[in-house]
Amino acid sequence: MRKLLFLLLLPMQLFAQTQTQTQTQTQSQPYLSFKKYPFPTELTAAAVGSNIAWAINEEGRRNVYVTTGGAFIPRQLTSYTEDDGQEISSLSLSPDGQWVLFVRGGDHGANWDNDLPVNPSFETQPFKVQVAVAPFSGGPVKYLSEGDDPVISPDSKEVAFIKNDQVWSAPLDGSSAAKSMFTTRGRVGSLQWSPDGRRLLFVASRVDHSVIGIYTKGTAGLKWIAPSFSRDEDPQWSPDGRLIVFVRRPGLGGAPDSLLAARHQPSEHLYRRHHGRRPRAALEGARDAEGVVSHDGRRSQPALGGRQPYRLPFLP
Repeated sequence: MRKLLFLLLLPMQLFAQTQTQTQTQTQSQPYLSFKKYPFPTELTAAAVGSNIAWAINEEGRRNVYVTTGGAFIPRQLTSYTEDDGQEISSLSLSPDGQWVLFVRGGDHGANWDNDLPVNPSFETQPFKVQVAVAPFSGGPVKYLSEGDDPVISPDSKEVAFIKNDQVWSAPLDGSSAAKSMFTTRGRVGSLQWSPDGRRLLFVASRVDHSVIGIYTKGTAGLKWIAPSFSRDEDPQWSPDGRLIVFVRRPGLGGAPDSLLAARHQPSEHLYRRHHGRRPRAALEGARDAEGVVSHDGRRSQPALGGRQPYRLPFLP
C-alpha cells in the first residue's frame, strides 16, 4: 500500500520540484522567460499554391518550418540542435513551391561585413556563410556554395547569388557545382530575375556612384541602364519585363570635376640645414617655384616659371 501511495505521489512531487526550480531561475534571471520565447522570422510563401515557410529561433537554435494550406500544421524542415549563433536569412520558396532556399550563417543585422563568419565558440574552422536548399517535402539540406542574397529563377531551376561581391549561379537542386555567372567592376547586389527568366538585373556599386546593369543568358556582354555618376538603386522589373524602374540619387563628392581646367597649386620654396630645427623660407619671391640644390649643398636655385633663373645663397 505504501509503495502504491508513493508511486501516486511521485509525479506530483517531481512537478512541484520542477516548478520551484523554474521560479528560482526566473527570480535570479528575470529575463530568462523572455529569452526562451521562440521568435519567428522570414515568413514567405510560394507564388503558386499554399506552401508557406518561416524560420524560428528557439533559445538560439534556429530552424526552418513549413506548412501547407488547409490544416496549416507546422512541420520542422531542418534539424539544427546547437545554439551556435548561425543566422537563417533570405528564406524563400521556389515559384513551384517544391524547394526551400535560405542562407545560413553571418549576422545581417550587425555593423560589420555580412560575409564574415559568426564564431561565438571560437572554433578553428568556423561555419562560413552559405546558400542552402532543401526539398519542401522533407530531406537533407544541401549547401550549394558560399554566398549570400540568393534569388530563384522563375522556372524554379536555377539560383543566382552573391559571392565575393560578384554573381554566381547553381542548379537549385544542387545537381552540379556553382559557377561564376559574370564579373564586373564594383560590388554587385540587388539581383532580380526578369519575368521570363532570361535576364538578370543587378546594381554595381563603385564607391561614390552605382550603376544598374542587365545580364542576358547566352551573351558575352553586359548592358548598362542610363549610366551616370549618380547612385542608382532599387531597380524593379515591370510585370511584362519591358520596363525598369529605379531610384536615382546624387553621387558622393559633388559634381564631376574637369580634368582640363588649369588650377593654381601653391607651394613654397624652403630650406633646412640637416641639424636645423625648423625650415625657413629662402626668399618670399621663391613661392610657387621649383627648386634645385647645388651639389655642394650650399645654394638653392629656384626656377620661377618663365622668369630668368637666379641663385640664392643659403641663409645661416
